[in-house]
Amino acid sequence: MKIFINDEEYCFEDTELKLINVLKKLDVNQSGIIAEVDGKVFNNNELGDAIVKDGSKIELIKIFGGG
Repeated sequence: MKIFINDEEYCFEDTELKLINVLKKLDVNQSGIIAEVDGKVFNNNELGDAIVKDGSKIELIKIFGGG
């Protein structure tokens, strides 16, 4: 399957994955991540609920704190 994360193309042999598994395969730290998958927003606690399929478009946003 081919997916796009922040406009960058990635290919996986799987036909469907949970987003959290995609992030683990890509070695992305999930702490403070908000994701939009095909127009639906998932907060950090919901990354395991997000299903990624062939052609999915994903936007990842890292939340930073401080002042």
